[in-house]
Amino acid sequence: FEDWLGIIDIVAICTLQGLVDVDAVTVSTARQAVLSGDGTVMVMAVGVALMVNTLAKVAYIALIAGRAMALRLGVIALAAISGLALGLIVT
Repeated sequence: FEDWLGIIDIVAICTLQGLVDVDAVTVSTARQAVLSGDGTVMVMAVGVALMVNTLAKVAYIALIAGRAMALRLGVIALAAISGLALGLIVT
């Protein structure tokens, strides 16, 4: 899969997909990781999709429930994203 698309392209596509759904990204990248034998890029792509999806949900909450609720959830989302980002950096 990486032969057709570069690493940046894979992460960019997963980033866009993360705005809507993370399940599809997870399933398709897990399958590609098994087929290619190297899951490093796929783990990074799923991680980025999860981060984008979390931020998108905070934005949706801001539109629906207001700024105060989004700020409360934003703190929790920031903690989750920070942990995920740290995990991606360490590995």
